[in-house]
Amino acid sequence: MGRIEDFLNLYTKQNTKSVYRAGIYEFFDFVYGKVRKGRRVTREERKKYEDLADQYFNEDRNFFDDVIRFGVYLNEKPPYTAKSYLQAVKEFFVENGIEFSQKELKRIRFKLPKGNSQTEEKTLDHATLRTILKHSDLKMRALILVLASSGMRVGELLQVRLDDLELDKDPPRINIRREYTKTGERRVTFITKEAKEALLEWLKVREDYLRASINKNKGLRGVVNAGEKSLEDQRVFPFDLRTVELAWQNTLKRAKLLTKDEKTNRVQYRIHGLRKFFRSRLPEKVPIDIVEALMGHSAYLSEAYRRYTEKQIEEHYLKGEHLLTIERSEDVEKIQKKTDELEKSLENNRKLIEDLILENRELKKIVSFYENALEKLAEMALKDGGALEEFKRLLKEKEERE
Repeated sequence: MGRIEDFLNLYTKQNTKSVYRAGIYEFFDFVYGKVRKGRRVTREERKKYEDLADQYFNEDRNFFDDVIRFGVYLNEKPPYTAKSYLQAVKEFFVENGIEFSQKELKRIRFKLPKGNSQTEEKTLDHATLRTILKHSDLKMRALILVLASSGMRVGELLQVRLDDLELDKDPPRINIRREYTKTGERRVTFITKEAKEALLEWLKVREDYLRASINKNKGLRGVVNAGEKSLEDQRVFPFDLRTVELAWQNTLKRAKLLTKDEKTNRVQYRIHGLRKFFRSRLPEKVPIDIVEALMGHSAYLSEAYRRYTEKQIEEHYLKGEHLLTIERSEDVEKIQKKTDELEKSLENNRKLIEDLILENRELKKIVSFYENALEKLAEMALKDGGALEEFKRLLKEKEERE
């Protein structure tokens, strides 16, 4: 273990570790020249970076000048990547006893590219997802359908364990532990029956996949920085984000859908777009606060569970399940469209009937009033001849009340 790995072990999130490691390696590549030769860092290259870290902090260097120049260099990177890399370097420096003043930090930030993500992303719709699924293997098919129908973050799903699944429920549910989430709050989400079927097929071959990965991993551990694999891994999808993103790109390539942004060179159909698909489709049938709560947006979690029972949330999800189902036949889609039209028509008719009922009640009140008035008029006519004037007075009172 060295300075870099000791620093990274301060963080619990695997994604944070990966991004920060990449940022620190990029910094030392910038200062000393590129170390890594391939896509993955080998064990020898990893040791070289650790040696460079020791060398760097033992040299008489102008640390602020190095970071300023690194910030200028990062202008070639997408803004989000640049900010993440620079944040990694700054925190790495702090851990090694080097802190910059607020004025210096402001100057460093000024050198970074402005704006957020520049990548022009493409939207994942039903037709595109159907094409992607045709070219997916069992693991990617299951993973794509679970993400699209649950609203989960990829990082959350990659931590879900086998005992977090309740596939016998209707709708099938996934219990997301607080340690999996970005917000530190536990929640429940659901998946479609289509996703459940794909997941069950994946679980049939999951152990075979794990065994094959272990054998492959034995050959890689001496060459690249590959993590240790184990049959004891209880995760539903026992691999990391880098493996998922590579598999996603390979699937897009087979489907002839792999396009990259000209400016950032990033993939335009992103796997994180499956979460956007969930967010854009489900609100057509499900209250937005339930949708946001299922996605894990903390501002909505407590409110949704306060307003709705768990049973009501399940019922709402089932009403919108068809909107998240990808591989529906054209006949099923036509039937669903007709059903939606009928439901809308019935809702309009229901409102019309309610209006007629209210109108009928008002008419009954009016008729009752005139009946009572006529009875009183008849009584008074028998007693004296001023009945007509009294009837006029009653009519005037009625008009004033209305």
